[in-house]
Amino acid sequence: MKSEQNESLIIILPKYLQKYYKQIIISLIFGIFLFGILMLFLPKKYEVSTTFFPETDSIQNPSNQILGYAEIFGINTPSNLSKYILIILKSKRLKNGIANELKINFKTEINSAIKKGTIKNNTKDIQTHTIYLLKLEKHLKIKLDENSLFNLNYVNNDPEMSLKVIHSALKNLNDINNKLKLFGNKKLITLLDEPEKPKVNKPVFPNPKIIFILSEFLTLMAFFTINLYSYYKKIYIKSK
Repeated sequence: MKSEQNESLIIILPKYLQKYYKQIIISLIFGIFLFGILMLFLPKKYEVSTTFFPETDSIQNPSNQILGYAEIFGINTPSNLSKYILIILKSKRLKNGIANELKINFKTEINSAIKKGTIKNNTKDIQTHTIYLLKLEKHLKIKLDENSLFNLNYVNNDPEMSLKVIHSALKNLNDINNKLKLFGNKKLITLLDEPEKPKVNKPVFPNPKIIFILSEFLTLMAFFTINLYSYYKKIYIKSK
């Protein structure tokens, strides 16, 4: 039974394609137009990332002032140092530091929010609003693998801002460590991959290949849906 169905499908399909090939070609052309429109109007997102690992000299030469504390809390080992770095990177303090540095880029948005009464004109509210504008909670991501290798990445509509956030995060990581004086002014991390400004014509989203396939799929689905509707409509009319 199945073999008969397959044979009938093999016979019907070429006939169907022969009958509607012009409409199918037109659908594919519409798909190309849809692809162009989507690529033009979809907001582009740019990603900057960096990889780094803990600086072992920080473990071997912690600050003499609190050498005992590092031993007590177990931070003077590579794995625990990684956890310590991870805590700082995920902290509100680091995000506030980024906000303090980059709030100058959002003067218009911040002043508008103050005028509307959305936020108050104080440091805490401005920091919180800048974090919201940068979407740090959502788009600043940290990964730590089993080899204590960190990957820090951030996505933004502006390639320049993506780079600024990563640079600021790395700077604030060392600044917070120096203020806490856990390892004095020692270098805390070693960069494996330097963060680079992404190219304007190479956003991480939208992906041209995926958008093209999606566009063609949608237009073909629309064509087949319209055809099926017309087919069943004719059957319904004949049955009356």
